[in-house]
Amino acid sequence: MNKIYCIIVMFFLAISTVFSQNNTAFFNDYYKLSFQFGVSRYTGAETTPLPSTLIYKFRNYTSPHFGFYYDVLQTDNWNFKIGVSSLLVRNFEEYKIDNSEIPNVDRDLHLYVEGSGTWRFNLPVIGEYIMNTKIGKLNFNGGLILGYSEEFGSTFSQHNIRADSSSEYTSATAVYSRSTAPWYLNGQVGVGMYFPFKGWMLRTNVYYNMAFQKLYEGDFEFTNLEQSPDQSGKFSFKGNSFGIEFSIYLANKNKKAKM
Repeated sequence: MNKIYCIIVMFFLAISTVFSQNNTAFFNDYYKLSFQFGVSRYTGAETTPLPSTLIYKFRNYTSPHFGFYYDVLQTDNWNFKIGVSSLLVRNFEEYKIDNSEIPNVDRDLHLYVEGSGTWRFNLPVIGEYIMNTKIGKLNFNGGLILGYSEEFGSTFSQHNIRADSSSEYTSATAVYSRSTAPWYLNGQVGVGMYFPFKGWMLRTNVYYNMAFQKLYEGDFEFTNLEQSPDQSGKFSFKGNSFGIEFSIYLANKNKKAKM
């Protein structure tokens, strides 16, 4: 057992020695402020099950974001950055009522409704571990994101259809909240590369963002159906996301890196 323990300790000491070189010295060639932009895919819809003749749900969507990072501290293998970014959060709702559920109507009510969107502002705090490779500087990163939403509270939407001969509408109604408060917290992990060039540097990052609270949640109801009794339920949209981002650094000609 002691021999195995010694081997494990020696292994980790060897790994530590290999990666203890100053892999962050290349930052000295560039300004600490970088411009970043990217695109995220938001997912996580959940809805109370409905008959096959009815659909109500939030749909996944893609949205861009942009902002700045500032590298505040480098050690041998670690880089820590803070930032600010803006992103547009949207709501895509899908409604469907099959024509068999609508009295005296021979067509479906099938709608895709896109909201105008809400701007959110993020303050990420990210740490990344950097290793040298033949094609660039590999990094594994993670951190927390404190965010602020400019709009929160409840939203009401209703869509109706009826035949000319009918006195009552068949309706799909939803009431949902964007958030219970303007502030929120997310976690993020990712893997990326730094590509130093003469005059500038490119950072790429593929990431997964975990929302610690629901982006949307609420209730829906279908009324005056032909075949089914009135249907109601709950829905939510978590808003976890994955995506890719790029950061652009400009060269600082007053400093030289130790590559």
